[in-house]
Amino acid sequence: MTRRWTASLLLLLVAPAIRGAEAEPPRRWSLTPYLWLPTINSELRFELPPNEGGGTVDSEIGPSDYLTNLNGVLMLAAEMRHGRWAFTGDLIWLDLTADVSSVRAVDGSGGRVLVPRQTDLDTSTDLRGAAVTLAASWRWKEGEWGNVAVLGGVRYFTLEADLDWSLTTTITGPGFTFARQGTASGDTDLYDAIVGVRGEWRFGEGGHWYVPGYLDAGTGSSNLTWQAMAGIGYRWSRTSLLAVWRHLDYDQNEEDLVQEMRFDGPAVGFSWRF
Repeated sequence: MTRRWTASLLLLLVAPAIRGAEAEPPRRWSLTPYLWLPTINSELRFELPPNEGGGTVDSEIGPSDYLTNLNGVLMLAAEMRHGRWAFTGDLIWLDLTADVSSVRAVDGSGGRVLVPRQTDLDTSTDLRGAAVTLAASWRWKEGEWGNVAVLGGVRYFTLEADLDWSLTTTITGPGFTFARQGTASGDTDLYDAIVGVRGEWRFGEGGHWYVPGYLDAGTGSSNLTWQAMAGIGYRWSRTSLLAVWRHLDYDQNEEDLVQEMRFDGPAVGFSWRF
């Protein structure tokens, strides 16, 4: 009799915990390799070495075709969902050579000289960098129509750039001379906090078709960084196919290596859920 009472008491104590564990939504993971093919527009400022007279040189890229200038790339997104919460990570690593480059201006000890575009013979910019975005989101609204979530996180952007210029003539300014040919390098690391919204709208029979949307904005090392994405997707039981248009923008001060940089173009990805 004592054993039966003890067993009954233990069952009463653990039953709520068992029911709570059963009600707790399971964790769900997804992995999405993708390919993004944007055009690139940028304005960069390089510090000239002392043996070349010091000063700075401003260059621009754009629009440069990402696909034809690509040397290497890795793009991967991952997500873990638990109830209304989701934790996401996005990685972009790239190595490219932008032939659509030009020297805009040169700053020396005596002032600034604008460089006419027609003087560029064979100027190119090598870019090697990565962008990593980590965020946590919470589903604010949800229904058969889809869902809307608010998010917060951080974005890290690192870039190494090499400028190789070849001009038709030497540029002479007040108190300095800019060689007809030369190279310059620079690097930067940017850390920014971001906030935003994400969600999807489902339509069609069975809810297989959906329209995803994403928008974030942030600041920190940058004056402003923002990203937007929208497109269309089709979902199966454990996989989905997605095609979107994506834009990533950075804006900084004139004295920084990256004064402005924009990536804008289509992307396609395939997701596995487990």
